[in-house]
Order: sequence, then C-alpha cells, then structure tokens
Amino acid sequence: MHWRIIISILISIANISAYIAIGGSPSSPWDRDATFDPTTGWPTRDFGMVLSTAAIDMGGTYLLNAQGNAQVAVYGDSSAGRIANKMYNASTNTLSASVIIPQGATQIMLSFINTSGPGLQNISVLQPGYDLTSKSNITNLMLTHLSRFSIIRFMDWTSRNTNLEVNWNETTPLNWLQYTPSKRNPWKTIPFIANQFNSNVDIWIKIPYGATDDYVLNVAQLMLNQLNPTINIYVEFSNELWNFIFAQATANLKAANDSVLNQDDPLRLAYDNSTSIRVP
Repeated sequence: MHWRIIISILISIANISAYIAIGGSPSSPWDRDATFDPTTGWPTRDFGMVLSTAAIDMGGTYLLNAQGNAQVAVYGDSSAGRIANKMYNASTNTLSASVIIPQGATQIMLSFINTSGPGLQNISVLQPGYDLTSKSNITNLMLTHLSRFSIIRFMDWTSRNTNLEVNWNETTPLNWLQYTPSKRNPWKTIPFIANQFNSNVDIWIKIPYGATDDYVLNVAQLMLNQLNPTINIYVEFSNELWNFIFAQATANLKAANDSVLNQDDPLRLAYDNSTSIRVP
C-alpha cells in the first residue's frame, strides 16, 4: 500500500518537504502523463514516480519491491543516485532492488521502463533501516514524535477544507496505490495510526460538510470497530463554518436561510424571531 511511503518519508524525517506521486512519464516523473487501471489505480505502462522534492539530505539505501518487472533508474544525472542488486523472480513475478541515494540529495525520483504484463503493482519503497520483515506503515520515529501529544487533529489528513465527499463510496480505499489529489487519506488510516501510539493519545476528526447520514454512520462504525476503545474521539462538523474563505461557510449559511425562510424553521434557528437574511 502506497501510504506507507507518505507517512514514513513525508512526516517522519524532520525538516523536509516531500510528497509521493506515481503519475508521470519516465522522462518527467511529475508530468501526470501515466496511464492507470481505473479499477486498481496502478499504472498500466511505463511511468515515473516522485518520492520527494525540496528535501534535506535524503541520502541512504532504500529498498524497492514490486509485483511485475521493469527496468528501473533513478531520475536525473549520475549524481542523483543509482540502482543496485536488482533481481526479478519469475516464479513469483516479483521485483526487488536497492535504490542508493547519495548523501546531501534533496530529491528522489524513479523511472520505470519496459514494464511487463499489465504494469507494476504493489510497489513499496522502504526507507533506510526497514526491510520486508520489519516494514511498517509508520516509522518508530514518527510514533515517538506523535506520542508526545495528548490529542492529534486529523483535519488536513482528510483534506477537510477541500473535501467534497458526500457518499461513503467516494472515500479512498485503503489499498489504493496513492493518496494524493484527487484521492485523500482513507479514514481507516486514522485508527491504524492512533492504535500504535506509545501512549494514550486522543483523536479529533472532522466530518465533511456534505456527508450523508450513511457516510457519518460508516465513520462511526469504523471507529467503534477498529479504534482502541481507550482513545477518546472528538468529532467536529466540517471546519470553521463561520469563515467565508471556505466553501462550507457559504453552503452552511444558504442552508440556514433556506431552513428559516422556506422550511418553517424546524430547527428553530431564528430563536430571536428575526427572519432577516444573513449574507457573507
């Protein structure tokens, strides 16, 4: 699952700005020119991958594993890094290789050409210190860091200010290859992370403004079934409904005016008996 890379590299290494994107061409990994299988989300032909940009010292040996076969290279000139120990096991249709990045490197991008069959799938890139037997979706360093707090707010984690999800089937599946826009981090990643904290850390989640009752019920059932029961959950409806730089504030005001003026005020919003229309 691709989100292990997002957490391990984007968050866990201090003082870097990084992101993950499978979606470019081999010659320009950032250009969003890859072709994807609409069912699995994995690329169906040659592609490029951006692991990090504008980072601070990404040097080290990373372990690449994938299902399928391809010719792999570190994007850039010879100083960008190199691939070593590439092996392909035909009986299991699996690829493995070492991605060696020099000390002081500020980015990691990979190019994949001559891909076999339907394309590569189940790609993982493990940062130094982790291997297939010890791999984790979140690093020990990150767990230690987050465990210092008493509550973690997951607002940006679920893109609350830009999240237009209405129905539960619009949420990102956990096994989707990457959680970059237009996809978002799946709700299931929240209990997965919180359950691994080294201390009891509560969570603060936000429900999208347009979410249906079924959507809310699914979030509640997920937390009930998967979250450590000793963890408290703080639930907020959307975010900053008073702040008109966000679309949800205008939508909320429109709904309130409609309820008072056209629906006989079933929620008794006009508690002062005033029916003047509020405008942003």
